[in-house]
Formats: sequence, structure tokens, C-alpha cells
Amino acid sequence: MKKLALLFFLIPISLSAQEKYFHELKGIEDSTETTHLFYRIFENKETTCSTTEQTSQITQQFNDIYHYDSKNGESELYLTDYERILPFCEYEFNTVGTYLHPTNDPDSVIVIRGTFGGLYGGYTLGKEFGHSIYLGYSNPLGFFYDPILESFVVTTPVEEVVVKEAQPSEYLRKSFYYDPKNPIWDSITSYSEIPDSLFIDFSVLGVSDYPGTYYGAKDSNFVFAGDHGKTLIDWFGNEFYLDESTIIGSENRSFLLFELRDKYSGNLRLVKLNDWQGKHFMIFDLAEILDFSEYTSYGDTLYYSNKDSLFVHPKIETLFEPRNELFLNVFPKEITGLYKKPNSNILYVLTTDELFEVNIESKEITSLKKLPVSNEEPKEVPNSISLHQNYPNPFNPSTTISFELDKPAEVTLTVFDALGRTVAVLVNKQKSAGLHQVGFDASNLSSGVYLYRLETEAFSETKRLTLIK
Repeated sequence: MKKLALLFFLIPISLSAQEKYFHELKGIEDSTETTHLFYRIFENKETTCSTTEQTSQITQQFNDIYHYDSKNGESELYLTDYERILPFCEYEFNTVGTYLHPTNDPDSVIVIRGTFGGLYGGYTLGKEFGHSIYLGYSNPLGFFYDPILESFVVTTPVEEVVVKEAQPSEYLRKSFYYDPKNPIWDSITSYSEIPDSLFIDFSVLGVSDYPGTYYGAKDSNFVFAGDHGKTLIDWFGNEFYLDESTIIGSENRSFLLFELRDKYSGNLRLVKLNDWQGKHFMIFDLAEILDFSEYTSYGDTLYYSNKDSLFVHPKIETLFEPRNELFLNVFPKEITGLYKKPNSNILYVLTTDELFEVNIESKEITSLKKLPVSNEEPKEVPNSISLHQNYPNPFNPSTTISFELDKPAEVTLTVFDALGRTVAVLVNKQKSAGLHQVGFDASNLSSGVYLYRLETEAFSETKRLTLIK
């Protein structure tokens, strides 16, 4: 791997002007203390789309997530995320809103994924290619993991979060616990079916490292609870609203830091909470202390970036004293992600076109991965099995169902009515890898909602289609 000098020349960059770049770095440590990094590659790809009426130049967006294994130094596609063009010149959305790992196993990922095709779509929560529940048309406002309860906390979808309403709904302004190991989820398919016992009575916008502490919003107030969301405390009343998320929870659990905005001035504030009951806190103007774009932390040390510059505060307790801020380095491109490896001197830095390993003690920087140029990439091949939404939908009387195979497989594609009775078997044979399209003629069926299921030896997924005559 290429060794680099510590100090680079400053090269200004604008993400919005780029057609392709790295961003959003996450990391976990497996049982052997091997670091697994996850990052996205955003790219616009131009394509030509033709219909019987016209030919158009269309921009497709890809924001796939890749997995980098520090042990073997290899990267591979991890989760697909795209807005692309299917036959008939229609957009297909298959995006990852966010994802989390409940364990130190890279295969343990839980995903909130949005899928749209034709006139139908929505967000789902669950294991990739496993059981999932339907959350509605909007990406949830929050998705967190509580390691003590070994459960996820999901905030009500954005479309159902309101400050005030004339007719209150039991589902508005709430969050819920999601434990995929709990057998109760085997029978739950949509948000409206979740039992009351799993709901939290406010919009959780963060789960802190401070044991059991959740914070968020209820009505117009910033609130938090120190017992996994059960006992709600109104903190600061109407003075602040939550702007982003927790900046840092100290390793000794003695305090928390929040990023808030003053409701009256609109100024960004940094609030230091010395105990979860909210009796002791300090408020600072963040603009006068830190101006950061990315951050990560470990113990009492905070690492953060300001565009292309990397800084460190060696002790959180002195965070409010700017003289304790240490400049580490300037990178050739803007920093878009940071991850600190626990119990080590290693900090991973992601820029728009390169992934680096930084040794904080020796000041040595190692280049791990560079952004591939387009002509170096192989042709797009499905990396997994996927079932697309039929088009058009609703339809009358015919529609097309598309699916992709990552390798040759024995495939069954079946249509059912609402009672689970088989209406048609569209495919029941070996199919090659790649994209496949199958027509479905419903001339002899009555209007209503039907289901179609794609099954292989290792995959099964069901989607809805609507016939309107």
C-alpha cells in the first residue's frame, strides 16, 4: 500500500459539482478485532431511454454501499442503492435509507429500504432479503440500536410526525421498539399492526451511549428519558429544538453533548448535560467553538473535520477551550467520513476519492482504497436476487413484472389473490443470471389487489399489484 506524507496541499472541492464520490463511512469490529468499513459511492450515470413516442437522455443515480475488510484489504458491493431506468422509461427506486449492525458480524445488518416502481412504493424495515414490515411512503425520522435491550428504536415515519393536529391519532408522534428476534414480528406486516406495548410516547431522535438515554421531540419541546424511553422528561421547554444528533457520549458516562438550535435566534448551540435528569447543563455557541462537517470519537477524544482539514480534541472535558484543539492534517479532497478504531491509534478517514488509514501516534497515513474511474469498472451485473414492482401499477388489463438473478437458478413466479389462492404461475423453470421481464394478462380477473411472489432455493419475496377495470 502506498505510504503518504502527513501534510497535503489544500485542494478546494465541491461535492455538488462531482458526478462520483465516496461518502458516509461506518465501521464495526468483529470478534477477531478486524475492522470492517462501510462506505457509499455516489455516481450519476447517463442513459438513453426510448418509448414509442420519443427518445430521452436520462440521469440515473447510484449510491451503493461497499464493504471494506481491513484483514484482506478487499472491497465488495454490500447493499445496492439506486434510482434507475427500467424498460418503458420508468424510474425504479431501490434505496437504503439507513442501516445498522446489531452485532459485530457484517452479515447481521438490518436495513430500512425504500422501493418504488410505477405508482406503488414504500419503506420497509427488516433483514435484507428476510422478513420485513411495511412502514409507509416516508423514510422514518430515526433508526437507532439500544445495546442494553438488544432492540432497535424506530421513529414514526416523517409523514406522520406533526407538531399539532385537530384530530390526534394514536400513531402520530411516536416511536417503537423493533427486536427481529421477537417472534411477534413474524405476524406483523405493517406499521398499523404494531401492538401498543411496543410504542414509545415521543419521537425518538437519538439513542445515546449514556445507558438507556433516549432524546427527541414531543409536540414542540425537546425531551429525553433515562430509562429506555419510558419516563419522559421535558428539558428546556420551548427554548431549543433538536437540530441533528448526539455529538458524543463520554466513555465514563458522566455527561452527554447535544447539538441544538435556539428556537428564537436560530443559532446553533452545543449543550453539555452533566446528568440525565437535566439538572446540570452548560450551553455554548457552537459557531465560536467548533465548525465541523464529520466527527467520530473514542473515550474522551473527539476527532472531527472541517471540509478538508482534520482536527482532534484530546480530552472532551476541555472541549470548550479552543486552545486544546489540535490540527492533524489537510487532505487533498474534502473529508466525507471518519471512523476511530477502538483501543488503538488508528483513525480511518474517507475523502471524496480515497480511503485512508491514519496512525494518530506516528502520524503515518496509508492509502487503502481509491475511487475507481468509470472505465475501470466491470459492466453492471446483479449482485443479488431482486424482485421489482410491476409496471404499470395500477394496471388494466396487463402489466409487466421484472426480476433479477445474480446467477442461474430454478425460479417460480406466482400470482395470488387476496385469499392466497393461486391465480397464475408465470414462471416455473431454470432462468439465467440477469434481468428478466414477464407479462401478466388479467383480462379474466376482477378488479382488486393481488400478490405476486418470486421464489428460488435461497430467496422469496412478495409484492402487491392492483388491477383496476
